[in-house]
Amino acid sequence: MERKAEAIEALLATPQSQGTLSWMIAVDGNWVLDDETSDAAAETWLRDVAALIRGVLAETDIRNND
Repeated sequence: MERKAEAIEALLATPQSQGTLSWMIAVDGNWVLDDETSDAAAETWLRDVAALIRGVLAETDIRNND
């Protein structure tokens, strides 16, 4: 899962063509955003997903070390 978060972060660190992020979320992710054509909204969604993955992994590590 950590590699998935890293992949999302790498994608966001690389400039994308207009419409790429929103297309990825709508088509590949099968997710409807409030503003379906907004790359900014898609970028926020992707950042939130990466943060969620990292948070769950961190919480799992804490629990496993207790």
